Amino acid sequence: MYKLKIRVFVILILLFITQLVAQDRSLKESDKINNFYLDIVGKMAYIDCDPAIIQGLRFGYNINEKVSIGFSGSRLLSNEDESYVNYKREDKINLSQGGIESFYKCELSERFYVTAGMTIGVAKVEYKDKDGDDWFGLIEPRASTNYRITDCFGIGTSIDYRIASGVNFSDFSNSDFSGWSANLSLKFGF
Repeated sequence: MYKLKIRVFVILILLFITQLVAQDRSLKESDKINNFYLDIVGKMAYIDCDPAIIQGLRFGYNINEKVSIGFSGSRLLSNEDESYVNYKREDKINLSQGGIESFYKCELSERFYVTAGMTIGVAKVEYKDKDGDDWFGLIEPRASTNYRITDCFGIGTSIDYRIASGVNFSDFSNSDFSGWSANLSLKFGF
């Protein structure tokens, strides 16, 4: 059942991207494209059924006014009052992840635009005090709405679904690191 949900979700994302490509609109002569982008991202997610805050950066190159490619990296922010631990409650964990991303942009107006994208990468989970770590694969399809405040600065919100594969760490499984997250980002173009 879980694999069927993932397949349906991926198919819906692909159909959404196809629709965006079909609605290609050309920009006005006066529109300016920033060649590079940098996003500072804050994520609210669930890890092992506990709420988690993840901070990160995304940076890359705008191939044209519609398509961008880049890199992303993020890490779990751990609050000493909150515990992100395994089922046996033995120790807190550190989580960091990174990958390659691409996205497609569709302008809705001069200031608003939406994007559909995907990040493919790896993550590392380890205990804070005990020995042991694990690397596993991640895929994160994402859809976002964005508002351009100036030519070089904007804000955005997005929803993504993290699909973890190959988790073999303590008593964690793929489902402990998979799930929905909501993101808020500060966007810079230069």
